[in-house]
Amino acid sequence: MQLRRLLNMSVRSHITLHVIPTSASGHISLAGSAGLLEFTTMDPVVATRNDAAGYFLEEPDDVAVYEKIFSSLTAIALDPAKSRQLVGRLGAELNNSMDGRRP
Repeated sequence: MQLRRLLNMSVRSHITLHVIPTSASGHISLAGSAGLLEFTTMDPVVATRNDAAGYFLEEPDDVAVYEKIFSSLTAIALDPAKSRQLVGRLGAELNNSMDGRRP
């Protein structure tokens, strides 16, 4: 299950899980998926994907745009502990609702 995988990965020191609640409407959004990859020995890189292709953005000006977007999203997201609690609760609710449907 994907929610369990998120929980398992979120306890790793180099991964941070933030959930944006549905009540946070009108926020900056991303067209497609993107991830900000930060390293100790090199400059950050943005990995982005849309319907047609995936790209790695390394130019500082390009990365700065995504850093601003991620900063705005992080500001409205739940903190990591609350995000893990929400994902855990939703996963448990989903499992409970599916228990009656399993053969």
